[in-house]
Amino acid sequence: MLSRCIAVVVLAFVFVAPSYAARPNYNYLGAGYARQHLDIGCDQDGLYIEGSLALNEIAYFHGQHTDLTSNRGCGSTSTALSIGLRADVGRESGIYMLATMINRDYGPDSDAGFGGTFGARGFFSPGVEGRAFVTYEAIDELRETFFGVGLNYWFSRAFSLNAEVASSNESNESFAVGLRFNFF
Repeated sequence: MLSRCIAVVVLAFVFVAPSYAARPNYNYLGAGYARQHLDIGCDQDGLYIEGSLALNEIAYFHGQHTDLTSNRGCGSTSTALSIGLRADVGRESGIYMLATMINRDYGPDSDAGFGGTFGARGFFSPGVEGRAFVTYEAIDELRETFFGVGLNYWFSRAFSLNAEVASSNESNESFAVGLRFNFF
């Protein structure tokens, strides 16, 4: 009986979702699971939390903290704080840029650096938002460019499920899936 009730609620959200989220939202709190494969032969995974707050129609803050572990001892903890600029391209799409300060802790070593991101976000259909981005990171002596795509599925006005994949020019790959609470 409980599974039927859950199925009815999920189906209601699926059919109601098109009336929600008409344009990309930059006000949210999120958490999820991330997995990375590094070119040094290390696989690591763990949890992340993130948040974004629009200051006005142009500028916003973004922050993310990720804690990844591995059974081979190559995990890392990363904190990134960003300030961004955004512009609407249409009612349902926009472009954005981020300037980021990064602190990454590899156990006994901790390195700081910076990054920059250019991306685009927009709705494929009501309730389904896609994004693509290019990120450059310079941490200590490591320089890396990431290319990624993501998808947000809005199952209500306040909540969206998001997934993202990225690959770098150094053959590092990442995957993340999470839930966002969107506030307006």
